[in-house]
Amino acid sequence: MTSPSDVAAAVRSHLVSWFSGVSEPDSASVTFVGLEPIEILRFGPDESNNYFYVTVGCSRYPMVDPSSYNADPIRGPRAEVLLQVQGAAGPEAGIARSLAVVAAVPSVEGVVLKEGLMLRLGGPVWKGAPETAVRIEPSGVADFVLPEPASPVQIFSARPTLED
Repeated sequence: MTSPSDVAAAVRSHLVSWFSGVSEPDSASVTFVGLEPIEILRFGPDESNNYFYVTVGCSRYPMVDPSSYNADPIRGPRAEVLLQVQGAAGPEAGIARSLAVVAAVPSVEGVVLKEGLMLRLGGPVWKGAPETAVRIEPSGVADFVLPEPASPVQIFSARPTLED
């Protein structure tokens, strides 16, 4: 299961299974020029009226530190990103696009997503939100383990924050 489409399909199945007690997902796809589409799954609401938006597509390829000379097409950190929102937000809120921007950062900017990283989005995380950045944190969703020698896919939380 080292093909990019196999990884994305397996991660999607993992997320659907993880959130099976919440709901079946709604799905949106966001495409940026030169990149493969990023799928955004929306699960919810849960019993507390939380919705969970999760990317699928960031983990197709290992993230590469731009200072490394050789990119390994199998080994290396892989990630997806989750954003938890209280209450429903329609497509016009822009959550899917903002989350896809975060998921595209490793491919576009060569940044490895890791705990503590803050990413400035250049605008509100969603329409009307005061936060214009996200901090990458643990999400509580179990990593998805890929067959050796590939690294597991970490599911990070993107916590909205004001820029420092």
